[in-house]
Amino acid sequence: MKHTPAPWIARHIPADEPDVRFSLWVDSSTGAPLADVRTRPDNEHEANARLIAAAPDYYAIVDAILEDDTLTAEHIRNMLRPAHAKAQA
Repeated sequence: MKHTPAPWIARHIPADEPDVRFSLWVDSSTGAPLADVRTRPDNEHEANARLIAAAPDYYAIVDAILEDDTLTAEHIRNMLRPAHAKAQA
């Protein structure tokens, strides 16, 4: 089984419920919605949506690590930085 191809992007959409500040849709490169994460006053839901959006990037890195046993720790850190930044944005 394969997942929807990357990139996945977290984007704000207007909320349709009064107690929800906004929703975050996680979209694929085709614009197809993958997840709708409702954000309330705590920002934990927003962080969750961004982590979901970064999942394919992390997955690709894990695949690369498992396929190449010559990667150094520095190389792995350099591979992880963009995915980690995306998850924290």
